Amino acid sequence: MDKLLYLQNGDNVEADVYSIQLAMEFRRKFNHDVFIDLLCYRKYGHNKGDEPRFTQPILYKIIEKHPNPRDLYINKLVNQKIISIDQANTIEKDFNEHLERSLSESKKIEKASISSFLKDTWEKIIKATDHDFESSPNTSVDHKTILEVGGEITELPAEKKFFQKTVKLQNDRNTMVEKTGTFDWNMGELLAFGTLLTEGVSIRFSGQDSQRGTFSQRHAVLTIEDSEEKYIPLNHINNNQAKFEIYNSPLSEYGVLGFEGQGPEHSSGRMERFLTLCAENNMQIANCS
Repeated sequence: MDKLLYLQNGDNVEADVYSIQLAMEFRRKFNHDVFIDLLCYRKYGHNKGDEPRFTQPILYKIIEKHPNPRDLYINKLVNQKIISIDQANTIEKDFNEHLERSLSESKKIEKASISSFLKDTWEKIIKATDHDFESSPNTSVDHKTILEVGGEITELPAEKKFFQKTVKLQNDRNTMVEKTGTFDWNMGELLAFGTLLTEGVSIRFSGQDSQRGTFSQRHAVLTIEDSEEKYIPLNHINNNQAKFEIYNSPLSEYGVLGFEGQGPEHSSGRMERFLTLCAENNMQIANCS
């Protein structure tokens, strides 16, 4: 028997629960996996700092007018006279209090231990030494190049209409280049990409939410307002530059594999995570002997 694929509308709460129960029973009885394709949406973005309309302006104009599943289900139960609004509010209040109690209990845990299941896998991995960091390749570029690349990647084509927050974002980045000379790490990353491209080095980038950045910080790909058209500033530096390619992989733990046997990777690639890996000779080097 092939694996079962089950499509389900995320707004139908009772059917969602039934789908999960059916999947569990199917797996237990027939010893086969079940894929539940839950058709729903993310209303507010990945986190508080994220703005989904950067990349999906048309879709999110529809979503912001759509009632959430909780309200839909409460209204259904109230209309069927199963519960009252007051009862629904009491259930929500009790649940929130339960979460707060659990949070308070978790803060009392002072020490936790984690056992390594990769001990055998990492047996031939050696740690870096001070000698490995005594010299670094010269990756610097001159001030003129920074100004040229920074100016081009923060400029928007006048004939295209962009989301207002996108325009502000680009203006703020241009101010870093033209006036302050101080860059946040997002702009620093784009400048690193841009200078490599002008040196003829092609870049291919992939990962979950890579185009805008998992925490809505990169914005390497901009969406034209009220359309699905994309604009990539890093491909408009000059006529002799190398090509910049950046792709979003499926937002799934199976979308992008990790490295050195660590399994699926769902990190955002934030600068501090790379710095943590490199701090105090913490970088791991494979022993290929």
